[in-house]
Amino acid sequence: MTNGNRIRYKDNINLAEVIRCPYPADKRPCDQLLEERDCQRCKEEWLEKEEEV
Repeated sequence: MTNGNRIRYKDNINLAEVIRCPYPADKRPCDQLLEERDCQRCKEEWLEKEEEV
């Protein structure tokens, strides 16, 4: 199995553990939260969103 295939077969929870924040530094939704950040949850939610064209 190639490294690319190993990544493609990950589910969103495991994939969220290895990707960086998908938002630009000046537009991160977590910066607007009053509660504690949850980067893992934020990345999982981003992976579930439809792609923006």
